[in-house]
Amino acid sequence: MLVIQFLLAIHRLCLDFNLSQLY
Repeated sequence: MLVIQFLLAIHRLCLDFNLSQLY
């Protein structure tokens, strides 16, 4: 459970970073 939440948090950070790069 903890690992999944950790991966989801990293995934969200990566998405936010990619969106900020696009715009």
